[in-house]
Amino acid sequence: MKERKKELDVIRVIACFLVVVVHVSGYGMEVMDPMTGNWATRNLVNCLVRCAVPVFFMISGVLFMDRELSIRTLYRKYVARLLAAWAVWSALYASIDYIAERKAGPVSVGYFFSRFVQGHYHMWFLPALLTVYLFLPILQRTVRACSGEELKYLGALILAGVIGKKTLDPFLAGGPAWDALWENLAVPVSSIGIVYFVLGYCLYKQYDRYPAGAYLAVYILSVLLMAGGNQYWAYLSGEHEAGASGYLTVGVLISSSAFFLFLVRVFSGRKTGGRSYEWIRRVSEATFGVYLVHTLFIEQVYRRLGLTQDLFPAIVSIVLFSVLTFLISLPVSFCIRRVPLIGKWIA
Repeated sequence: MKERKKELDVIRVIACFLVVVVHVSGYGMEVMDPMTGNWATRNLVNCLVRCAVPVFFMISGVLFMDRELSIRTLYRKYVARLLAAWAVWSALYASIDYIAERKAGPVSVGYFFSRFVQGHYHMWFLPALLTVYLFLPILQRTVRACSGEELKYLGALILAGVIGKKTLDPFLAGGPAWDALWENLAVPVSSIGIVYFVLGYCLYKQYDRYPAGAYLAVYILSVLLMAGGNQYWAYLSGEHEAGASGYLTVGVLISSSAFFLFLVRVFSGRKTGGRSYEWIRRVSEATFGVYLVHTLFIEQVYRRLGLTQDLFPAIVSIVLFSVLTFLISLPVSFCIRRVPLIGKWIA
């Protein structure tokens, strides 16, 4: 049995908390005036933590790319779990939306099913990860069979055809020539998972190539460029813009890679054990549930209790609400995981 990569448990916990920060800092930005300090602060923080979900995919790439799994085991253990989680959580969030719509007036059952199929905004992660699992046997064979030069070529194709397109969209989208070029080359959201899954596996093998400080510097620089890009486009349009921090843009690709390498460099090889690591492992195992449940508190619970982020300055609100949400979501996830029969399938 392979030794557990303990540093990945630590990184998963960090990434999970940063996902909470993503949704806390970004909540309501689309209706804020982008010329205010509130929006600028949230934009910067959001760019700082934009790497969180890509890091989740990278961790999965490290853990799964070298794992020998039969297709039957893959479906029974991993694909089935994602489908079960999707069914339960999408039904829950769709029900909340349905009830809210009914308060405003008559609404058909079709609305519920539409919301159910569409899924809550943060649940795109599940079909993206499902796509990775479905293609895992092919990805394993392809990547393992490729030479170093061929992998670089594959990376260049991805940069040109996926990352390049998404990065240039804010500049060129809407132009007849650009739109016509990409009309038949649409990039699906599910490709996000595959890109970062394979990238994480490749990066992990050479994390010690440069010192941690170099990775941190690249991360900070890329974050500042993303934040500046968003601010610039918001200034031109007069409304919220996040075109520079999409998951398939160069900025997020670089910041996610650098942050992942920085964390692996810092935590890899460190002695971890005893009760402290046992807690880290347990929290790591509960992060799936935290990811699924935390938006309930941000969007529903706090509002009903009269807790809004307007009560404090932006940075104070982001820190307080992020920590509070994570600390509440964690025990909720632990409790869900203890539900007989289905707990570990949906959290």
